Amino acid sequence: MENCNPDHPMVRYVLRKVRAEQGLRLKDLEDYQISSASISNLERGEVKTRDGTFEYLLKKLGLNQKKLRELVENEKEEIEELQFTLECVESLLEQGINEPAIKQLEQIQLEDFHPLISYFCYLEGYYNRRLKNWPQARKSFQKGIRLCSQHNLKPQDNILAACYNQLSICSYNQHNFSQAIAFADQGLKVFDDTLKREDIQYSLQSNKILYLIKSSQMNYAAQTLDKLWNSIDKIKRKVVVITLHKFQSIILRSWGMYPKATMICEEGIRFASINGFQDQQLDILNILGSILLEQNELHKAKKRFQMVLLMDQKLDFPFVHIDAHTYLAILHSKQKDWQTAESHATSAIEMSRKITNDFRLAKASIVKGDILCKQMKWEQAIPFYQETIKITTKHGFINRKYTALSRLSRCFDVLNNHVELITCMKQMLEIQNDLKITSEEDEIYDFF
Repeated sequence: MENCNPDHPMVRYVLRKVRAEQGLRLKDLEDYQISSASISNLERGEVKTRDGTFEYLLKKLGLNQKKLRELVENEKEEIEELQFTLECVESLLEQGINEPAIKQLEQIQLEDFHPLISYFCYLEGYYNRRLKNWPQARKSFQKGIRLCSQHNLKPQDNILAACYNQLSICSYNQHNFSQAIAFADQGLKVFDDTLKREDIQYSLQSNKILYLIKSSQMNYAAQTLDKLWNSIDKIKRKVVVITLHKFQSIILRSWGMYPKATMICEEGIRFASINGFQDQQLDILNILGSILLEQNELHKAKKRFQMVLLMDQKLDFPFVHIDAHTYLAILHSKQKDWQTAESHATSAIEMSRKITNDFRLAKASIVKGDILCKQMKWEQAIPFYQETIKITTKHGFINRKYTALSRLSRCFDVLNNHVELITCMKQMLEIQNDLKITSEEDEIYDFF
């Protein structure tokens, strides 16, 4: 029977585990024939191990090749069982069955150098992400990445890329879009197409497109999407395919390519409906309505927005209600139906506050200010723009801040408040000079 390869990850893990179980530190094994640095390098796989050094270490640990083979085989079997358990936990979390999942994890104790420690940390983070406990989720994902590097572990799948993907999602939900993009890029950098969990590359790219769109970097988003669109038939995760349809329609809408944007929307809606993704179906239905709104087909657009509200009467997906109310506010403003427009804008603002969605709150507040401005209620509009500036400054929504500043400066100009006007203009100039940013050309507002 062949001897164990000292450079195999499982052999390295067993040696380190045996040492830990015997309560031995590196320096406890050190002598004139083997240094603590040599033992550490062997355990971590830093250098190719010489047979003599390996055999000598086995002897010091009270092992021989036969015993080592037995231990390695036992560990392989235990790790396979643990892998099965962790995969079941991941499935539970994906279905939103959180408490049984965390109870399974709480029963598992792993060393920091265990081959599956990164997967375990990933699931801890995923659980906390599901609970929107962002700081704890980030801590777990970062721990999984750190331990993998620290102990020179070699995961059999793209779990590190998955950790970076989840970190990007945490950053996005905390409104840090630039950091979300950076994490997505790191995930793509460590991705290895020869390893399992190969679909994570598409999730990373799809999420990066979202972050770019939210940052009003529409050209970069389009470039990334264009590369990914050619691989759409290879993508197994249906939700990613649906999301790409949504992004494609948003980009085409921003370019004024309405017929093609409409076609992509309709494809996405059908695909989402067939596969039971109601939230995505309603989200894209809102986008379809916005395309009609841009073309001034108000009756058709209104019907789409109202259908969104009708199809989710239980408010399972509040974000689609916020978007529908915001678009309906713009639509009724175009029709000079001020009372209805204000009512929809107020609904969007209140719902955004209730679910703490500041990005949508900022837009709804701008829309409410716009409606008041169109009625020449300049002083009443000012607080809504000011609130938007406060929110966007807090979260770094620079493009949306610029939009609000441009509206606010118009109010101060009409009211002959030159001091405040100059303050607004200075802030706008700073944004232009620092970041080459202008107003949100890709977003939909009404003119006033």
